[in-house]
Amino acid sequence: MVAEYRERPLRWRDLFLLFLPAAAAALTPLLYGLQRYYYGQAYYGPAAAQAWSRPWFQLAALALVPLLLLGWRRVRQAHRLVRLHKHGLHIRRPGKQPLNLPWHAIQALACEQTSGALLGKTLTQRTRLTLFPRTGDPVELDSRIKGLDDLAARLKAHLYPRWLPELRAALRRGEWLSFGEVRLNRLGIQVRDAYLPWEQATLITVENGMLKMRTAPGDEIKLRAGKIPNLELFIQLLREEVAA
Repeated sequence: MVAEYRERPLRWRDLFLLFLPAAAAALTPLLYGLQRYYYGQAYYGPAAAQAWSRPWFQLAALALVPLLLLGWRRVRQAHRLVRLHKHGLHIRRPGKQPLNLPWHAIQALACEQTSGALLGKTLTQRTRLTLFPRTGDPVELDSRIKGLDDLAARLKAHLYPRWLPELRAALRRGEWLSFGEVRLNRLGIQVRDAYLPWEQATLITVENGMLKMRTAPGDEIKLRAGKIPNLELFIQLLREEVAA
């Protein structure tokens, strides 16, 4: 194994900071209810014992529900992980079967970064990484996985050099290359229903999470960069064709 990326692994501090206080919140009314029950049973009979203890037992049962939900959520968090191996990825997600993805089984990836801001100041930055297997549904990973930016950078460094020669060769053969809702060939680029010859594409930039293409007539085409698989390869091929 080369590296492991988890959401939040279980640690001893979880026991002391999370589970023990939650358990104490449930046990306190239970123990007090038992004390009231035995006191009532000893001095006033079964009817008094049940009447005095029942509210505390009910309160303990209610306190147990969030404890169970909290524990279930925390265990799910600990089971969400991605292992980077020499020959591929191993992915575990709560509620789903573990997934093994050899390198040859991955055909594309998309990485989208969004920021939350208040009064012009960036407060949070989130990353979403989507893997596109050759068969099956896309696999989405988000910033709950710690170190997701590093994982995305490693995947691009490993996979892009493999994919670029194949894409160039397909382009030279006159094939259409698909990048989500964008397609390109040796003659031009198609964005949704609009077709643009290469001689009309004058400027290509990525700004604030948007891919912007300036056209010769002066129009501008904007696309969310995170929705374009293999974005960096797409831009490189675009610039090569525009310069050709």
